[in-house]
Amino acid sequence: MNEFQNILFVSQGLEDETSALTHALFLARQSDAEFKVLVVRPDWTQALKAYEKQFELSLVERIKVMLCSSQQGLVRQVADEKANTDDATIEEFGSGEFRIHSQGLTVPVIVKSGSMLGVQIVQHVLRDGHDLVIKQAESKGGVKGFKAIDLALLRKCPCPVFLIRHAGGLDPKIKVGVAIDPESSTSEGNDLSLRLLRAAASYAKLCATDFQVVACWDCDLEGSVRGNPWLRMPDAEVDNLVATARTRSKAALDKLLTQASTPSGVQVHHLRGDPSQAIPEFVEVEGVDILMMGTVGRTGISGFIIGNTAENIVQKLECSLIAFKPNGFVSPVKAY
Repeated sequence: MNEFQNILFVSQGLEDETSALTHALFLARQSDAEFKVLVVRPDWTQALKAYEKQFELSLVERIKVMLCSSQQGLVRQVADEKANTDDATIEEFGSGEFRIHSQGLTVPVIVKSGSMLGVQIVQHVLRDGHDLVIKQAESKGGVKGFKAIDLALLRKCPCPVFLIRHAGGLDPKIKVGVAIDPESSTSEGNDLSLRLLRAAASYAKLCATDFQVVACWDCDLEGSVRGNPWLRMPDAEVDNLVATARTRSKAALDKLLTQASTPSGVQVHHLRGDPSQAIPEFVEVEGVDILMMGTVGRTGISGFIIGNTAENIVQKLECSLIAFKPNGFVSPVKAY
């Protein structure tokens, strides 16, 4: 995760996001990255305009309190200790623009309003060149899938998106999984798998934990030929087809692991089946807290990028998710 040098934490300002903010701040410090907070909120009606400024300040005050608590959590590793906000200050230097000064740390905070909050976030990413977005998921643990703003980021955000659900913070027992496609038919898919493996190794090292690799394979021809009365192919030949498909996939997987210099001892799951079913089942059975995966689709053109398989997987997940786009991705959102 050291590749990230310009991290954006996104807040909707209405819930306790201390755990997610702590994790974001930890990654920024470990990567020596720039760190900024973007607070997004819906537009207010004209009748409520008189209270808008006061509400905006309350959102920034909330971020200040969570930031102080996050700093204490990082230094003392005591999640429930009361935050000391006495020395923290808020500096306003423009419409919707603030700086929070806390314990030697200065964090820019931007407050944006609009009707399409997902688009607002992506536009901010494009304009400011952020390379990682971290956000507390709208759907918390125990709820499958992701809601509107999170899905918009998964589909349209040009940089990796980390949607945090777990409340474990920096627990070294946290389980990390990375899902890759060893037999991608495109060079960008192969490059994406390598990037995912390297990012998983880097993230696990930063958090002093381990990670597991999951990849799926299948023999699509088996259903068409086994027991087909017109072909009358012997079962032994069909078995050979299946074995060949598995061997080919395993060889491609081993090649990726070698190319990515994956640490020895990493647990690898080579599962037969549809990734849309097999990967969510793997996450549940193994108790994975954070899954890294790619959203592979056409690249180099503007449009929806998240593929059908990826969409089906993320809608079945209850864990946190770090989603990467393939190289060449072009967001359908314009910066201005």
